[in-house]
Amino acid sequence: GNAGGLGGQTGNTTSSPDGNPLLGGLGGGSGSGLGGSGSGGRNGQSDTNALRIIPNPQNNAVLVYATPDENDQIEAMLRKIDITPLQVRIDATVAEVTLNDNLQYGTQFFFKSGGVNGVLSNASQSLGSSAITAAMLSTGFPGFVIGGHSGGGAPFVINALQDVTTVHVLSSPELMVVDNHPASLMVGDLVPYLTASTQSTITANAPITNSVSYQQTGVILQVTPHVNNGGLVTLDVSQTVSDVGSSTTPTTSGGQAINSPTFNERNVTSRVAVQDGDTVGLAGLIRDNVSRDNAGIPWFKDIPLLGALAGSQNNKRQRTELLVLITPHVVHDQRDAYALTEDLREQLQHAARVPDMLQNLPAGGFADPNARLRRSVGLGP
Repeated sequence: GNAGGLGGQTGNTTSSPDGNPLLGGLGGGSGSGLGGSGSGGRNGQSDTNALRIIPNPQNNAVLVYATPDENDQIEAMLRKIDITPLQVRIDATVAEVTLNDNLQYGTQFFFKSGGVNGVLSNASQSLGSSAITAAMLSTGFPGFVIGGHSGGGAPFVINALQDVTTVHVLSSPELMVVDNHPASLMVGDLVPYLTASTQSTITANAPITNSVSYQQTGVILQVTPHVNNGGLVTLDVSQTVSDVGSSTTPTTSGGQAINSPTFNERNVTSRVAVQDGDTVGLAGLIRDNVSRDNAGIPWFKDIPLLGALAGSQNNKRQRTELLVLITPHVVHDQRDAYALTEDLREQLQHAARVPDMLQNLPAGGFADPNARLRRSVGLGP
């Protein structure tokens, strides 16, 4: 006959590299029959000893089933990539600066044009090679960079401006963020405004239903740091300033007239690079505030033509500029984190002594107007 014999029924048992028996293979053998001979069957090999990696996100771990050599390679690779990520402490100061005759072109022009040299004329002699001059300030958009280690950073800028104008610090937070992750800061309010007004036409004297939404106003700052191996910190900065306008926009919803408020919004998005510990200043968002005061004898001042004799109208204009100062500090390990914590603790202790220091000041305050600035940078007694 032409039919070959059936294969043998006994299979080969395979083992894992560590000697543990695994599932046996299919039978492989030879047989004979009428009219010829044949061979059948095949050697079977189980894949249960193949490399397997099972992630365990809950415990931040991986389960590995591998040979000893594969396990050594995987462990060496994990030791290289499983490291503590860098963290960045971001010191931000948001201040509103009143623009006067000395700052009619803005704070950025004031620093770059050399106005700061006059403020620190005496301090520069004591600083020597570390003197803070306009040459230390960057000339590129969006702001200016001041050396934080030698220049004093944000305190230097605030004190320098306080000698020529009024500075109102809105917020001064300190944020800790993982490298390449965004950090957000919001200083402002949620302003409600009417978006829709409806009334049922089926029921008589039905109440009016109003729908209200909320708009974020104030200063919204988002910073994403990127640290390279050389200590240079690249900051992706998005700054939004929003406030409620003085006018309203009439709209209609469901047959009802609605006076929706207008919102004034200014936005700046930029990327700047600074060294660890240096301060970058973002400026240029200027706002004009115009106010009209009508004073005089009640009732009489509102009479046309004759009201001017019984009252007076005063138009006042004030220009302010929003200034944002950002100082990044790279935290490489626990020692850096401990050092930053100690620095913060010393600042808090110093702040607690400020009331006593103010009480010990002479009645006339500082005799020298620049004494406060020199003290802030460690130049005076």
